[in-house]
Amino acid sequence: MEENIIFDCIVIGAGLSGLKTANLLKNQNINVLVLEAKDVFGGRTDSIQFENYSWDIGGQWVGPTQYRINELIKECNQSIFPQQQKGKKVLEINGKLYRYSSLIPPVGLQYIIEIQIVMWRIDYLANQIKDLKNISQWKKCEYYDSISFQDWINQNIFFETSKKLIEITILAIFSSQPKNLSMLFVLTYFKSSGGVVKAMEVEGGAQQDRVFGSSHNLSKILSKKLLFPSKLTNNSGTFFYGNNGNIKLNSQVFKVEQDYNNQNQNRNENNENNENNLIRISSKNVITNEISYYLCKNLVITVPPNLADSIIYQPELPNERRLLTKSMEMGKVIKFIIFYDQCWWRELGFSGEIVNDGSSISFCYDGSFEDGSKPSIIGFFEGDYTDEWSMKSESERKEEAIKIIYKSFNSDQRALTPKHYIDKDWTKNQWSKGGYGCIIGSNKNYHKYNESLRKQIGNIHFAGTETSTEWSGYMEGALESAERVSNEIIPKFIPNYKPLINQQQQQQQQQQQQQQQQQQQQQQKIGFLNSIIIIVSMLTFCFYLIFNLYSNKK
Repeated sequence: MEENIIFDCIVIGAGLSGLKTANLLKNQNINVLVLEAKDVFGGRTDSIQFENYSWDIGGQWVGPTQYRINELIKECNQSIFPQQQKGKKVLEINGKLYRYSSLIPPVGLQYIIEIQIVMWRIDYLANQIKDLKNISQWKKCEYYDSISFQDWINQNIFFETSKKLIEITILAIFSSQPKNLSMLFVLTYFKSSGGVVKAMEVEGGAQQDRVFGSSHNLSKILSKKLLFPSKLTNNSGTFFYGNNGNIKLNSQVFKVEQDYNNQNQNRNENNENNENNLIRISSKNVITNEISYYLCKNLVITVPPNLADSIIYQPELPNERRLLTKSMEMGKVIKFIIFYDQCWWRELGFSGEIVNDGSSISFCYDGSFEDGSKPSIIGFFEGDYTDEWSMKSESERKEEAIKIIYKSFNSDQRALTPKHYIDKDWTKNQWSKGGYGCIIGSNKNYHKYNESLRKQIGNIHFAGTETSTEWSGYMEGALESAERVSNEIIPKFIPNYKPLINQQQQQQQQQQQQQQQQQQQQQQKIGFLNSIIIIVSMLTFCFYLIFNLYSNKK
């Protein structure tokens, strides 16, 4: 099927970044088509219905410094509620269970001191990267790209318990073991999120809040904002038609031909004098295998880099981008939710949070509502352990979840009788191949080619959370990338156009900057006090060792 319409822009991918991009362009009367390979909206956000509620089985949490996603939640007339964390936490490490109510697990003073120092060092190194859009300017970028995060851990952490605690934290954030991550990639990730603490913490961090009605619902609402649709269903799939906005589902893009109407002219990568050059998109209906062709003036690719690499490009994309995207892969994760008749763990004084260094479930959180309704536990099989658990049945994964919960929460018999279990194996999802973000290992030239992730090539633009310099890997990053590509495209149609930052967002940014300055001042005070406490603790520990040595000699 050949489309006669020439679209101003085609967007590949109907996740948050794709739908937000399409909405921003449509609002400027730019004619947009969104092509999505799946039969649903949402990308790496997804939900499952249970007891008349949409449960997030993909991206879920939002943080207070993620102003774009918080603004979108308000625009969509949705609300947030805090992630439950009151009560005792559970840590299992080296075969030993710790149940504690304090902020710090009682694993040993020497480990806590070392971990705090390590976190400070990571933040210090991340802050040496002055510009995430040009990380190659940092003199040490090549060195830190040549080692894995595991290499750095082995070189800089003395105690094995400290190593394990850091490894668990990294696994929870990246859905991958430290050995699979370039140290430079880790530093850029933490730089984009404002530091290690913000990425890992609940209160004040990336896991502080949840969206009532599911984060996935935001994509559904964005799709409705994009369209005033009439829905036509036939043997070629489902096509939603709207005013300046169109979405076609079940449409896998497999080929992109740039300068289609002028194949004999040289492509100009700087986008000079090529505004009239058209791009032809070839897509296949994943149900009927019917081939369709679309013409556009601009193309935005929002799918993850590992999937974007599977598309055929004519002419080929620059070598640096191809080399980088071929080296990138998704983290590995299976997310589950297990439901109970009541929040019995809260009755026992537990928060629902579990951290485990075993070879199955790494993290759990309370999935219930703030008032205790809809009792549930959310958990994750992550990293290389996912390979084994992906091969097992859902019932086997359910039994493992029950076992971990039973053992963690005082072996309470109520853990053994959940009323329902659901999970999603993201590694088996054809259109993501893992979750939740792309990662890259050491010695993959990330320091050289990072800029190519977001660099415009002719009239082809790239978005998606991996291309973001703010909260990369999160929903916030997806929205930031949508703003960036919109700012690249809209001036082609509106010459004197000003960047897409509205007055409300400017006010929010100013307020957040003031809040961050206040927080930094408070943190500096707290950090100073912590430093004194740690120094005193270290001196005490040293005196303790000297005293023991002296006593043993006697």
